[in-house]
Amino acid sequence: MELGYWLAAAHSGKGIMTEAIRQMVQLGFAEFPEVTRIYASPFGSNIASQKALEKAGFHFGGQAAWHAGEER
Repeated sequence: MELGYWLAAAHSGKGIMTEAIRQMVQLGFAEFPEVTRIYASPFGSNIASQKALEKAGFHFGGQAAWHAGEER
């Protein structure tokens, strides 16, 4: 499953996206038990987006893909 998101610049830096990512991942795994990994691919130049993913528990998996969860 892939996660995509966007937040207006006026609202950045408030932790909104990190919390939204956490909640969407929790919901994704709860509602779709067959899903074992959720991916996100932020633009390479968007360091804030990469930090939000890290704070939400994602790990860099190579080839510009971040993931939460493990493959079974």
